[in-house]
Amino acid sequence: MRPSYFLTNPWYEMLPDYAIRIENFTLSPGDRVSASITLIDPETNEWNMQIIDLTNDRIFNQNFVYNSTRSSGEWIMERVMVNGKISKLSDFGSITFNNCWVEAGNTRGVIGNFTHSRVYMTNDQFTTLASASTLNTEGEGFTVKYSKHS
Repeated sequence: MRPSYFLTNPWYEMLPDYAIRIENFTLSPGDRVSASITLIDPETNEWNMQIIDLTNDRIFNQNFVYNSTRSSGEWIMERVMVNGKISKLSDFGSITFNNCWVEAGNTRGVIGNFTHSRVYMTNDQFTTLASASTLNTEGEGFTVKYSKHS
């Protein structure tokens, strides 16, 4: 059986709010994507978010007001909610996150400069669905690998 794919809209989530789908901006399997969130004004808590489809030269760029603790950074590969239930995890192969920088408190640097944790995605039976590698030698990237269906 040959896999089939559909175009999908990326989304963002400003906790504790729900995910917001970015309309009129689609991604396809295999697209290379860059994402960033940058504090513009610490007095007003204004941030800039950019998602760039490097494959097709499309950009989502928007400013938000968001009250953050500014104490951590996260890079996440996760299953989404569909009709109120966690979706089945597709076999995505592997996805590499690199050039991962964060500014927390008065420190700016790559992931390896901070206390960090690897997280494994599991199902209700604690079967590993996906896992993160250790950091690369520069301390700024890692790979998430698919393990099995949910």
